[in-house]
Amino acid sequence: MKGGEGLEKENSVRAASERSVAVLKKVVYS
Repeated sequence: MKGGEGLEKENSVRAASERSVAVLKKVVYS
């Protein structure tokens, strides 16, 4: 099932993006 695989990858990419945003915010506001 390739669809599920793609969705999982998309979710991990989104999680990584959110983590990067959180780090950036921490740097900007500190």
